[in-house]
Amino acid sequence: QYAKQEMTNNSKITSMVKSGADQQAKLLEAFNKHKNTMNIQQLDNTAKNAKKEYDAAVKPAQQARDAIVKAAEDKYKSTKSTADHEYKDLGSISKSQYKEILANAQKQRDDVSTAAEDQYKKVTKHAANQYKSTVSAISKQKTESITNQQLQDTGVSTAAASQSQKVVGHATKQANSSLKA
Repeated sequence: QYAKQEMTNNSKITSMVKSGADQQAKLLEAFNKHKNTMNIQQLDNTAKNAKKEYDAAVKPAQQARDAIVKAAEDKYKSTKSTADHEYKDLGSISKSQYKEILANAQKQRDDVSTAAEDQYKKVTKHAANQYKSTVSAISKQKTESITNQQLQDTGVSTAAASQSQKVVGHATKQANSSLKA
């Protein structure tokens, strides 16, 4: 029953994380399609949405992992308490039986906890990679947008300065012409 519950939880974790990773992939695809038309605020919002999607996938997986580890620890404590009572209070089991029961309970707890952690890492790695790809693409596009904006601003400033020099030059020529006349 315990193993069956663990398998069910692992399936739930995998399903939630896969769904979140799929959402990340869709977000990245939509971003790539529209990135050249997005302003900085839209890029920031896309990054926030990516984080929300990541959290929506990973937090339930963390909670499921933690629940499995807690259940394993509770099972171990219960088994240990029962073994303590039977060995120390009732004397119904031998010292070697007691040690064997504890060793088996510890092994089961440790195996379940390790398996839950391994499963969590395995299924969340994909979601983390998708999130990192999305954020990286957004960051790159944001840098490009800022650089392009700065180049445009520089171009406008240069053009304005040039135009200003031409106007001043023209006004100076007119003023000099009027003084000669």
